[in-house]
Amino acid sequence: MEEILREFVAEAREHLERLEHDLVVLERDPADGDALANAFRAVHTIKGTCGFFGFARIEALAHAAESALDLVRDGSAPFTANLASRLLDAIDALRRMLESVESDGTDAGKGGAGADADAIDAEVRELADALERPGAAPVRRTGDAQVSSGSVRIDVATLDRLMDLVGELVFVRNRLTGLAQAPGEASDARAGPTGLSRAAQRLDRLTKRLQATVVRARLEPVGRLWGRFPRLVRDLAAECGKRVGLVLRGNETEVDRAVLEAIADPLTHLVRNSIDHGVEGPAERTRRSKPEEAVVEMRATQEGGQFVVEVSDDGRGVDLDRVRAHAIERRLVTPEAAPALSDDDLLDLLFTPGFSTAGRVTSLSGRGVGMDVVRTNVERLGGAVTLRSQPGRGLTTRIQLPLTLAIAPALVVCAGGERFVVPQASLRELVRVHPSEIEQVHEAPVYRLRGRLLPLVELAGALGLKSRPLLKCQPNREERSVSIAVVDVGPERAGLVVDDILDTREIVVKPPGRLLRRQPLFAGATILDDGRAALILDVARIAERVVAHTGHRLSWAEEEALFEPVPGVRLLLCRLLDGGRVGLRLDGVRRLEVFAKDAVERVGEREVVPYGDGLLHLVSLQSLLGSGDAHPGVVACDGRVHAVVCGRFGLAVESVEDVVEVDGDTRGTALVDGHATRIMTAPELIERAEAVS
Repeated sequence: MEEILREFVAEAREHLERLEHDLVVLERDPADGDALANAFRAVHTIKGTCGFFGFARIEALAHAAESALDLVRDGSAPFTANLASRLLDAIDALRRMLESVESDGTDAGKGGAGADADAIDAEVRELADALERPGAAPVRRTGDAQVSSGSVRIDVATLDRLMDLVGELVFVRNRLTGLAQAPGEASDARAGPTGLSRAAQRLDRLTKRLQATVVRARLEPVGRLWGRFPRLVRDLAAECGKRVGLVLRGNETEVDRAVLEAIADPLTHLVRNSIDHGVEGPAERTRRSKPEEAVVEMRATQEGGQFVVEVSDDGRGVDLDRVRAHAIERRLVTPEAAPALSDDDLLDLLFTPGFSTAGRVTSLSGRGVGMDVVRTNVERLGGAVTLRSQPGRGLTTRIQLPLTLAIAPALVVCAGGERFVVPQASLRELVRVHPSEIEQVHEAPVYRLRGRLLPLVELAGALGLKSRPLLKCQPNREERSVSIAVVDVGPERAGLVVDDILDTREIVVKPPGRLLRRQPLFAGATILDDGRAALILDVARIAERVVAHTGHRLSWAEEEALFEPVPGVRLLLCRLLDGGRVGLRLDGVRRLEVFAKDAVERVGEREVVPYGDGLLHLVSLQSLLGSGDAHPGVVACDGRVHAVVCGRFGLAVESVEDVVEVDGDTRGTALVDGHATRIMTAPELIERAEAVS
């Protein structure tokens, strides 16, 4: 019986979400027949189902709402804003009763008008009387059967257990792969090392398919989250005395359930800010020659394996002069440095805790908490948030997040004798430099990376481990090269200086335990291929701690004052088998991958390798260019195949050397770092690959 009650509550809540959305639509357009029919069907289903369980209070209130909607359906009464408010109040009361059903099996309406049943009954009668017209006949209709959506409901706990099992399988896969790549460490007496390697490949394929299937099962359409915002916008606009319309796009965009739940609060803050701060009242909009009704738009898309949400409004935008003055007032910048701040710098100040340009504190905002909460929550998920303002035309907030939080690609690094994991969502690129190339600005180490100063963070030192301070590096000393992982920290970048860069891995993210929660520099933990645990770094928190310790933050304005940035395009330099060099424009490159030669299979005339939940077609870049004695197939170097993934093809090269920036007008063959380099773009290489495949 408990399981049936849980199903009833879950279904009733879904009906209430749809009902709430349809009521807001009806309030804006009372002639919308589809919204009226859907609303009536939802409340009718709730009434019929709760009658089976004997929940008299829920049934009475649902019946009253049904009767009110039936009067609108048959034309006896109009659908007014007052009726919409009463129906929405009834929805709130029904939700409280469902909470009570879930907790103690009764519909007493926990948290309602009173603590006892009599008070709850009084609330139900009051709401019902407000909805039902005296003398209205009870509704007795048939034929409103619920249409099946073609989907089944899966218990969340079951999905979580399944995900944990997949995680354990990934651990085993990583361990077996590590053994297979270590000669002589483990072998099967009958099958030998070759058999072990093949078994590892089969396990790898199985794990990827299972992983993709489970991740797919966890995906939910954004429309489930969008359903809460029409009511929110309606109520906030009424409270602020404004007219605001809501446009929702990308309802079918799918994202991991955990990401969907985690992004709800930040989006709520953004919508509140748009209505309270961003959009103008009707009178002001009329003076500005704008429609009286403002528009808030929420858009969800998938871009390059990332979940992207944008919240925009057509309001007044951000007054940057006011932000600059407030920053000086709060001593965030000096009066001398303030004029040099760029627009991006000023917009970034809005995320500072306690920073607010509101003239007064209201029940909605004004304390400078909202935007700080947005950035903190988004960066905790491995995402980034940026602002784009057009004075007089509105503000757009863009949030980028990984599609799933359970299993993610990451980089394994070594610092202070320990291994750590950097989430690939935060990783920009990897560079290796000589210590003599590291400079000092305000006594902080920086590196000139393609025309911009990159502030450096000694990872071992930031974590309290043994390290060699970069400030002590002398140009004339014989020092080994320095490995730097360039990471995104909000709208800025920083370089994590590590002892060594080990490998890339797909890791199973385990949330931080009780002890790790006290250490804000770590976002969780995982198990590597040798069976040992490694901590996952919270890149944003590490950068924040270093900034707080040094007391200096290098802004774009200060950086550009030191030297002029070099414009151009970024190239990925690749070495071919005959020793030639090719520069691929980075804007068309998806990823860099290294495959074991044994993983490459031949299907007809093609060479393919398992990749994700499908196959990646490998093509020799040298054969595409027709240079030298081109090999008809992919050739492995040291038993490994280096591939640049572009579209559905992997362009096999001997090695990947560096990422450089050159003049944007460069075409054909150019001199790059003193070497003749052929400049190519991904589209033209993909076109050649498709022609020969």
